Amino acid sequence: MLVRHGRSAHVQRGLLGLAEFHRWREAYESAGIDEEEQPPPSLQALASASGIVVASTALRAVRSAELLDGDRDIVTSPLLAELELSPPNFARLRMPLGGWALACGVRRAVRAESPMELRRAREAAEWLTDLANRHEALAPLERLVV
Repeated sequence: MLVRHGRSAHVQRGLLGLAEFHRWREAYESAGIDEEEQPPPSLQALASASGIVVASTALRAVRSAELLDGDRDIVTSPLLAELELSPPNFARLRMPLGGWALACGVRRAVRAESPMELRRAREAAEWLTDLANRHEALAPLERLVV
């Protein structure tokens, strides 16, 4: 089961230039999840019934996994981290965060996966397969849906 992490506690409004976008990304990643985020009870029950709960090393993912089942250790791996979505070099352009998200998504869509990204995907699949074989159930938590 793949679950989306909770919303970041960092809120951004207004127009951003390229340097501001990079600062936003760092703040977004390090902020953890919004205090109002709570997983549905049905999702908590699924996580509690699983043999293991795993998450990326991102603070949002770890905190989200802890909300699902705070009574056990969460197994983390950088193999589960989101792909880095680097923005195009729009040095003089200022736009809202949604514009930057669209620009990053378009750039990613037209770019082929690098050999390093493909290798990481294979390693993550092998790691998760091994965990699934050793545990009754597996609930990888990169993102928490609420």
